[in-house]
Amino acid sequence: MKRDEIIEHLKNRILSGEIPPGSFLPHRAELLEYCGASNVTVQRAVNHLVEEGFLCSCGSRGIMVSKTPPHRFRFGILIPSGSRPEEKDYDSRWSSILAAMDEIEEHHKGYRFVRYWVGRETRPTADEYCRLLSDLRNSLLAGVIVPRSLPPELLKPLDGFPVVMHEPLDRHLIRAVSLNHDFAAMAGMAIEELKSYGVRKLAVIMGAEQNPIAVAEIEKLLAASGLETRREWVHGVSHTSRGAVWTERIIRLLYMPGAPEVPDGLIVLNENLLPYVVETLGAIGRIVGRDVRVCSHCNLPVERGRLDKVDYVAFDACTVLGKSIWFLRHFSQLEKEVFEHEVLIPPVAVRAHSSTLTGLPAILETSARPQVF
Repeated sequence: MKRDEIIEHLKNRILSGEIPPGSFLPHRAELLEYCGASNVTVQRAVNHLVEEGFLCSCGSRGIMVSKTPPHRFRFGILIPSGSRPEEKDYDSRWSSILAAMDEIEEHHKGYRFVRYWVGRETRPTADEYCRLLSDLRNSLLAGVIVPRSLPPELLKPLDGFPVVMHEPLDRHLIRAVSLNHDFAAMAGMAIEELKSYGVRKLAVIMGAEQNPIAVAEIEKLLAASGLETRREWVHGVSHTSRGAVWTERIIRLLYMPGAPEVPDGLIVLNENLLPYVVETLGAIGRIVGRDVRVCSHCNLPVERGRLDKVDYVAFDACTVLGKSIWFLRHFSQLEKEVFEHEVLIPPVAVRAHSSTLTGLPAILETSARPQVF
């Protein structure tokens, strides 16, 4: 055998489970005889598999199959441009995802995320996208996490590989597991939080990109809340810097001088809008916590500082990534219903400056499938 043939042969035996994680390769003499190759050729093949993470050297004990091989413990995640804090239209969700990746890698040894800078604007011929496809084809990933929707020309080549999507707008294009954030449940949690403060009149501001189905569910919750609300008190605004001026105008309209009724409670379902909301309330003389109670969405692990007198409900990126890992590791055993429905990520009340990382072992190691809706 040549070097590449030995690599393919050994990798296939590892991928099939014939040589399971933690077991040793045959002794060198046996391996040389079986492969019909020189010691140098076999060593080069072994070195390549060590570099890829499939094998590790144990000195005099021999060569062992990694206990955390890449096809089971390494996960690709697509990070678009504009996701760095210094970017103009930076979305705080990305800082929570990056922080959660670091926490999982630190506290759960063996799990590793590989970042690919791929977004909606990436070309199919881009080096970074080609690197992703190459790693998938070479079994260097257990699967790929797609946190943001992609155009068909980027999404379709991923069909046939384990994929989890966090914005499942195009899930019909490929066979993938769809995880979605339950903003309706978050709105319900925020409503109850504000009701506990005696709020009677409630308005909502959310991202303009919010799923219309979720918007309809949120409006039903508002109607059933027992609080006074109006259709013109529910608004969607772009969370980018371009939405700042519109957020300001909406707040000024909601609290226009001389208006017969104004909300004394405000739900902000995109924390990127919160600074504009609070700044404008201050500019028009409305004191947060006194004149108007505010409950805002946020992301855990927390990177952006919390504002005084604002209550928060959150999505925990550690939980989102933990469930993504579970589905990717069990992808081949999943039933048809999983691909036909969404897995909803529930919100959590923010009571402490931490994420719910302590719940991850149960998500990562359990054989029980997360609930599908």
